[in-house]
This record gives sequence, C-alpha cells and structure tokens, in this order.
Amino acid sequence: MKFFIFFVISVLTILSLNAEILTLDEAVKKAFMQNPQVMASTYNIEASKEKEKRSYSGYMPSLSFTTSYARQTGNAVARPGVPVNSDPDNDSFNNYSLGITLNQTIYDFGRTTGATDIAKAQVKSDVQDANVLKLSVWELVCLRYSIVLTNQELVTVAERNVEASKKHLEQAAALFESGAKPKLDKLRLEVELKNAEAALIFAASSLKTSKNDLLAAMGIKDFYDFTAQKFDISEPVTLSQDISSIAAQAVDTRPETAAVKEKIKLSEKTLKTVKSDFFPVLGLTATFSDAGTDITDLAWNWGVGIGFTWPIFTGLTTYRSMKEAENKLLALKLSLTAIEIQVRSELEQAAENIKAADARIEAYKAALISSREAADAAESRYKAGSGNIIELLDAQTGLANSEANLVKAGLERDIAYIRWQKALGQIPEKHIK
Repeated sequence: MKFFIFFVISVLTILSLNAEILTLDEAVKKAFMQNPQVMASTYNIEASKEKEKRSYSGYMPSLSFTTSYARQTGNAVARPGVPVNSDPDNDSFNNYSLGITLNQTIYDFGRTTGATDIAKAQVKSDVQDANVLKLSVWELVCLRYSIVLTNQELVTVAERNVEASKKHLEQAAALFESGAKPKLDKLRLEVELKNAEAALIFAASSLKTSKNDLLAAMGIKDFYDFTAQKFDISEPVTLSQDISSIAAQAVDTRPETAAVKEKIKLSEKTLKTVKSDFFPVLGLTATFSDAGTDITDLAWNWGVGIGFTWPIFTGLTTYRSMKEAENKLLALKLSLTAIEIQVRSELEQAAENIKAADARIEAYKAALISSREAADAAESRYKAGSGNIIELLDAQTGLANSEANLVKAGLERDIAYIRWQKALGQIPEKHIK
C-alpha cells in the first residue's frame, strides 16, 4: 500500500511538471473552434444562406425540355358524335416528339417575396441561435475550468495533509520508542496517514475526471494532461447598481432576446406568406413542340398563354396554416416576457451568491489563520510531551478542513461570477477575437 501511495504521489508530481499550461482564454478559444455543436451551428447558418439564395429562383422563369419516342398503333377511337368507319388492326407507326416549355409567374400576391423574406429571416435567426449556443458553451467551459482549478488546489491540500501526517507519525514513533508516548498514539497516527493517503487518491481521481469533462466541453475526444492557471473573472463586475436597471440592459444584450426577436420577424413573414395562399396566381406559359411519325419530317408548333389559378377550397388547409402561424407568433411574443423574468432571476441569484461567497471567503481566511496557529501549537505541545494525540489529530483535521473550505469557497465565488457574466449575456472580448 505504501508503495502504491508513493507511486501515486510520484506520478502526480511528474505529470504536474510535464503538463502544459492551459489558460481559460485558450480553453474557450479551442471550444469555439472544436466544439461539435458550435461547428454544427456554423454549417446550419451556411445551409440557411444557400436556402436564401435558392428562394430567389421564384422570380425567374422555369424552362424544361422533353423528348420521347414510341412505337404504337394508330387505330381510331370512337368519340361522342364521331363514328369509326374502320376496324382496328395491328399496324404500328413511329411517333417522335420533342418540346420546350417556359413558365413564368407574373403575380402571386406575395408568395414569392414571402418565401424570400422567410429565407432571409431564417439566416438571421440561425445567427442569433449560434450566439446563444456560444454563450452556453462559454459558461460551460468556464465552469468546468473552475472545477479543474479547484481540484488542482484540493490535490495540493491533500498532498500537504499526507506530508503532515507522515511527519506526525515519525514524531509519535520517536516518542513511543523513547517511552514518552503510548503505542496507541502511533497506531492512531498510522490510521490518520492512511486516511490522508486515501483522500489524496480520491482528489487525484476527481482532478482527472474534471479534466476529462473540460476537454469534452472543448470538443476534444482524446485525453491529454494539462495544468489550469488561476484567473479572475470578477474584475469587470460591479454589484453597486440597482438590479432592475442592470436587468433591463441585460435583456437587450442577451442573445436569447435577439434570437426570439428574429424568430418573431420570421413568424410574421410566415403568417403573411400563408395568407397569400387565399389569393390567385397569374402566370405566363410559352411552348414549342416538334412531333411526327417520321424523324426527318416533323411538324412544329408553338403556343403562348396566360393562366389564372385560384385555390377556392383546399380543405381549410390555408386557414389552419394561418391559425398555426398566428399562435406561434403569440407564443414567441410571450417568450420575450419569460426571458425578462429569467434574466432578472439569474442576476439576483448570482449577485446573492457572489456576496455570500465573498463573506464565506473572508470567514474561511480567518479560520485558516486560526487553524494553522492551533496546528502549530498542538504539534509543539505534542512534541514537547505536554499535549495529547486527540488534540493533535483535531488540530490537523481542522487545518485540512479550513484549507479545503477556502478552496471550495473560491470555486463557489468563481461560479457565481461566471453565471453573473452569463446573465448579462456578454462574452469577454478576448474570448471572441
């Protein structure tokens, strides 16, 4: 077991020396370039742009060419008022045909322009959806980076605790050999060392897991070791202003607001286009054909016409589509109110968490100073023979807990500031460039 613990500590030391430094800025930039969801959103925007270009085809004429050949009989078919004076036979003939048809919509009461407007609005909507996704990925990467940083510090705390336990065990063993302390003290400190070593193993495992989670958020499949570097995201944040005024500004800044507004425009254009289906379509048709039974002697014909099509009744399809579009539009407008409520709630919660974390940090700093003094005093008393093992163990446990509590409070503060920044809807400039 001792060899295993020594091996774990040695590996952690070697990895910490060889691991590359990964800053938060680098992690965010890599995530924006490699996260599959972010990459997919880029392709979705490009697809919508192609759809927009395709929508302009409605303004252009369609030209088609057809040709056919058939071997068929030419028996006359009786029709009302047209008698047939010959019997059918099996004589067959060649039949050649080719033609060109041109169709051009002249006016369709907004169907074509509506389709183009919808395609344009879809591009803008997809761009804002990508911004919403980027903000979420930024928050996720920052949170997971903070957890990695915290676990690194907890590993350091666990390593110090192991070294302190070893030192105390050596002191107890020496005092036992000299007859100054009972064997029970040595046994209890051996147990304490095992617990400290187990805590170190757990801390190291948690660190590796958190690194895997961060790499996954960045869109990196293969694990590689790195060392996180401390950052301070709290510098641009001020909590002195009224939350209501901050929330009003944040609602306008949040990409979710811009995304919903673009979807409202898209829905309005969709509703307008659906209503155009109640009206007729006026179109122009031009044809040219060449046909006959002898390919060297075909007869040509041409024709030009104007068509007027009015869908009078389509099983209420148009009406139901219109009601569907109206309800979707109302739902989107209400979602703007939901965003306002959500933003205010997120800001208030983040502000309270920041205040609480700052207060806890100050308290834990004071507690850590006291714990160190108590641990030093307990160790001196035990070494001098005036203290007992319970006093020493309590002081050591108190010091380890104070160190861990301060680290965890720092994580809570980082998380609160990250969520405050996310609530504002602002990704730092250095992460966008």
